[in-house]
Amino acid sequence: MKQKWKNFTISFFINGLIYGLLMYFVGSINSLEQFLFSVSFFGLFMAFFNTFVLPSLNKNKTDKQ
Repeated sequence: MKQKWKNFTISFFINGLIYGLLMYFVGSINSLEQFLFSVSFFGLFMAFFNTFVLPSLNKNKTDKQ
């Protein structure tokens, strides 16, 4: 369980950072509040995907081979 929390936290920060940099360089930042909300929202859902959904998809793929 600790490994999932560690994976979730790392993927939250990495995905949020990449999305934030992308928004910064594209220039679609309207306000700081909106920027922080969208970065944390994207990071949260990508972290859920990387921690819970992606391992089950990969497990199903390796079982069929």
